[in-house]
Amino acid sequence: MLKYLTAALLTALAMSLPAKAVTINVGDVGASGTTQLQGYVDVNGVAVSIPNLTGTLFLEYDGVTNGGLTWNFDYTVTNTSSNLITNARISSFGLNTTPNITGGTSTGLFDTVNLNPPFPNVNGANAIEMCFASTTGCSGGDGLLSGEFASGEFTLTFSQVLGAISLDAAYLRFQSIDGSSFGFVGASGVGFNVGDVSITPLAVPGPMVGAGLPGLFAAGLGLIALARRRRKRAAV
Repeated sequence: MLKYLTAALLTALAMSLPAKAVTINVGDVGASGTTQLQGYVDVNGVAVSIPNLTGTLFLEYDGVTNGGLTWNFDYTVTNTSSNLITNARISSFGLNTTPNITGGTSTGLFDTVNLNPPFPNVNGANAIEMCFASTTGCSGGDGLLSGEFASGEFTLTFSQVLGAISLDAAYLRFQSIDGSSFGFVGASGVGFNVGDVSITPLAVPGPMVGAGLPGLFAAGLGLIALARRRRKRAAV
């Protein structure tokens, strides 16, 4: 019976994945995106990508607090696995950051922060630095079945004020996977981002929008002056 991906298999799988980082600047408040994650299960000693074992991670950057040390995010985790994979639940999600964090908090279903969990690297260079779960550790506890989602907020605290950070990898933990067509029952697996970790900054506003109220006020004065000149010409 298949229960989990071994550390050796995970490391081999991780080394084959290129770095998929996204950089977030401190001013990118409102930047958001959805990352697609593909599930893998150990099948007879080989880490196999299971097409119907999938999930998504939506992230939105909300700015910094704590004197610039703490970066704030909203999250939504969704189990998008098909009904061909039954009982598979997502029990945690994780991220890797550059530079490393010193702590964090989380709300919602995944309200327990686990720093430096026991999982090997996922991009050939950096280990998963944190996972968010409903219990201590990155496995076990409550989770999301196919079609279910959970939302909340989490924070990342760093040792110094930074102008930008990078999210290098995203991760999901799958448990209790039953897939008779693949020959396993009660297996555990992991999900890795299949593309870049997705965070897209908002479009930069044009000069008129960026000017705000002062710009609108100045434009209004210009229209008033133009109207007065036209009235004077008409009177003449």
